[in-house]
Amino acid sequence: MVYSLLCTRENSADFVLSGSPLPFLGIHFMLITEGLNETAFRIIAAGEILTTTVDLAQVYDLSAGGSFDFLARATFSLAELDSTAITKTFLVESNTITAIVDGSEAAAAQQADASRDMHSLIKDIGCSDDQMAMLNAAREFCRERAHAAYYTASEPDSPAFSKVREFFKDESKMARDKIAEFFATTYWDCDTPFVEGGRHFCSDCSDYPVVAYADTARGRAGYCPIYFEFDAQNEGCHDADRPHVLMHELSHLFAGTTDTVYGYENLIKLSSSQALNNADTYAHFAKGKSLDGRREQGVANGLYSCA
Repeated sequence: MVYSLLCTRENSADFVLSGSPLPFLGIHFMLITEGLNETAFRIIAAGEILTTTVDLAQVYDLSAGGSFDFLARATFSLAELDSTAITKTFLVESNTITAIVDGSEAAAAQQADASRDMHSLIKDIGCSDDQMAMLNAAREFCRERAHAAYYTASEPDSPAFSKVREFFKDESKMARDKIAEFFATTYWDCDTPFVEGGRHFCSDCSDYPVVAYADTARGRAGYCPIYFEFDAQNEGCHDADRPHVLMHELSHLFAGTTDTVYGYENLIKLSSSQALNNADTYAHFAKGKSLDGRREQGVANGLYSCA
């Protein structure tokens, strides 16, 4: 079988440094996974080696210098030849290498990167009144979902607590505290109306298959034209809508997540450590239907009537 390859994490490769992960200071792009054209893929031949270069000093703070352990992880999606429909997603992980880093040179590289526009490929154009209204509508749903998800994760006696195990594979207090802390932070962020010049803004990403992105160094989230084509809100258990994407981006900013995989059918296969670090896991966990189909009751009693 011959496949073409889509690398979904090339711009946000995950590196574990010096024994524990350092905060990623680059940009996480949320990519569309349907309706792609051929330019989004790379055809690979049997035995072919693909090479990419990442300047780690520009996306991590290595200014302390010294000995660092490096481990690269990435996610790849496959489509059969002459097709752009993704049929398989898989994770790859490198061996660990140790290197000595010159802290002063790393700091200089980071400063040089900060001095140029990190969004050179994406134009920030500001939001129209209609777009800001759509963002604020998504914000209100996001607030309600965060409230209900917080309750579901933090209360073992909540009716839908089993969903913590389903999505995150971990019911320990440490895991529940991490999940609940994110949803509490998200609730308060989404409790305040979004305004122009704030954390959330609109971008011209029309030349790229990008829905939205999180700039972790600046603590901001940008939304592309494709984002505003998503449903304002839908009832599908595992169907993305605008509040879902908003929750996804906030998990990058507030929980330090990565884009390991997209979609319920992929995220449900992750290990606990992978799930707790995957943006779409939080967004899907928070999107379950309320127990009786009413959002008001869902906020009070937690989420999910989904099979």
